Amino acid sequence: MTTAHTPLLQTLAANIVASQRTATPVIAVRLIGHTDIRGGESYNVGLGQRRAERVRAMLAAAIDAMQPGLAGRMSWSVRSAGETRPVSPTDHARNRRVEISVDRRAAPPPHPVPGPTPGPRPSTPQPADPRCPRGKFLRSGIWTRDSSVSVSGGQGMRFFLKNRNVLGTTIRITAQTGETHSLVLLPLGSAVMTFTRFGCEPMGWQFEIETSSDVFFVEWTLCSTWVPGDPDNC
Repeated sequence: MTTAHTPLLQTLAANIVASQRTATPVIAVRLIGHTDIRGGESYNVGLGQRRAERVRAMLAAAIDAMQPGLAGRMSWSVRSAGETRPVSPTDHARNRRVEISVDRRAAPPPHPVPGPTPGPRPSTPQPADPRCPRGKFLRSGIWTRDSSVSVSGGQGMRFFLKNRNVLGTTIRITAQTGETHSLVLLPLGSAVMTFTRFGCEPMGWQFEIETSSDVFFVEWTLCSTWVPGDPDNC
């Protein structure tokens, strides 16, 4: 850990704590430790595990400093990828890293209005979910390094991206269909990426997220034309 990591962990901890006051609080954190290619394979597996455990301990401490006991109520997954997933063929420092991702609890369905209905009434449009002005909320989280997302969704998938860093960052998202979008997110800037394919809903989607930025901290929300609970659409 270096001094540059402290504000990143503090910001992530603050976002996790703040999420507890929403309908979709962060309930799980996953950490994957990585190493450079130097050293033996078995040694690097252990080194990546120790690296991830160290970051987990510091993040949990930062969370509990803001809301005592919260870290203990969350689910934590810590594992090592060793030297198997380098992000640079020459920059050993970039390969020595810990990737962090979070899972949120799905928003509860709205409570039904009690009492009988006297008869058919003209339907009124439902207010849009503020997280998904176009589509239905499917999943959200935070990326700090290259990552992947596997979901069941609809024909239209839309990522709403927010750069939580004070520096600009690059991001490229590629679907298993080959469709790719890439851009530079300005400091604290936002962007939208849309992916489409035709077929029966639900359909499986796999997205690969890549960046060439040294400091990457992007909050994301994924919206879809189909979400679990909707009827199949063929």
